[in-house]
Amino acid sequence: MFYYIIFLAIFVVGTILLAKTSSERHLILFLIRTRYGLKLIDRIADAAPELWKFLADFSTVISFGGVGALYISKYRKIEPILFIIGIPVLFLYREELIGLHILLSISLFFIFLIGLFTLRKLNDSTLYFLATTLLMAIITFKFLSSSPMISETITLYIAILTGCIGLPAFLLGTLMGNALEILTRQSTLPGVSPLLPSIRQGQPGFSFPGYNIFIPLWYAVIALITVLISHEFAHGVLARVHKIKLKSMGLLTVGIIPIGAFVEPDEEELKTRKSIERMRVFTVGSFSNLLVALAAIAILMCITAPSISLVEYDGMEIVKTIPQTPASEVLKEGMLIYEVNGKPVTTYESFGKVMNEVKSMQKIILTTNEGNIELETMAHPENSTKGYIGIEFNQHMKNEWLYQTFFWIFFLSFNIALVNLLPIVPFDGGRMLNEIMTTFKINKLTTEWVLRGVITLVLLVLLVNAFPLLDMFVRWIGRLFV
Repeated sequence: MFYYIIFLAIFVVGTILLAKTSSERHLILFLIRTRYGLKLIDRIADAAPELWKFLADFSTVISFGGVGALYISKYRKIEPILFIIGIPVLFLYREELIGLHILLSISLFFIFLIGLFTLRKLNDSTLYFLATTLLMAIITFKFLSSSPMISETITLYIAILTGCIGLPAFLLGTLMGNALEILTRQSTLPGVSPLLPSIRQGQPGFSFPGYNIFIPLWYAVIALITVLISHEFAHGVLARVHKIKLKSMGLLTVGIIPIGAFVEPDEEELKTRKSIERMRVFTVGSFSNLLVALAAIAILMCITAPSISLVEYDGMEIVKTIPQTPASEVLKEGMLIYEVNGKPVTTYESFGKVMNEVKSMQKIILTTNEGNIELETMAHPENSTKGYIGIEFNQHMKNEWLYQTFFWIFFLSFNIALVNLLPIVPFDGGRMLNEIMTTFKINKLTTEWVLRGVITLVLLVLLVNAFPLLDMFVRWIGRLFV
């Protein structure tokens, strides 16, 4: 409670001081504008304008699948984009290809190249749509097929839809599946949850209500800054690539808490530009977040690789104790175990090896960060002769800050990129969908009805996914009056 009072005091005082500045204010929402940084955006845009255009077009195809390819094919040749998308297919199915004769594997690659050459000669937008749909469906199916939570039939449907209309279908398919489980009372987990300030074990940070996810304060700040800067800078760079004026850049805050960043192009000028120019400005925000997420996961793989060994482990961190077990009486969440009976346990392997030697009903001594603790084991649920203490654990890193920093950058970048592709305003996905609809010369009335239908569907799915949050809030209010 003490930490909440301090946080509230800082929030109130900071908000009052911010209100006295020239920042634009709407109740406790503030738009803090500046022109600092606009020259840097100009320099980045001028460095490689054609590369930025290509990346934006590639992003449109990735974001909206076959439909995105159909759109981009009206403005450029997309065989290079299809080639880049095709490389992950070969990588993901490398085990299956290795099982084939080497000549057959090479033949498949050349068949792929011949297919791209044929597409270029035919220059048929329908074939572009089908080829992109196939490649993205294959990639999506490979990713989803590893999950035991989704049946093969549903996996196939989601893969085909993702191939046709891109990542929004992947996200909506997942949310619709969770909504169905909520309605049939098979799940009480919310499919959507806001990022809110919270305290855990005396440590300030942010969490998602309904989930056991807690981001310590400084990791959250670093990750959010990375996400916001990469997203908004990308919008600004593509605007300047097409010589669209930028009025300002800045932060959106609730009181003194930043909840967003923005680069403000001249909206009137943006409306007069070609559809492809507007699309490039809209699409690169989420794509930049995806690139940051991929870079972060690549760094994580490098620093945890045994050959590089930038991460050192010094013990086992207790994540959870199992009720009615020896651990539940003396151990607690967050505690570190360094030794068992004097033998170091710094990795999963060493801990497993030591515990395999422990018998049922045997007294053992755990060396922890809170001193030596003695307890008596019980029979293991799966083998009555082996000892069992009843904990869930992870390897604890000495230089954990390095891993945590890049993990939370990956986590927030990836999730914000997907959410921002939802085909509703004010997300970029809604503006992109509008560009696609208008470009295909669908009459205005039909376009409006389709957009309204999509918005209604998305809002209903989000509402159902938020039901568990509403239930949590009602129960929390009820406890206040007990």
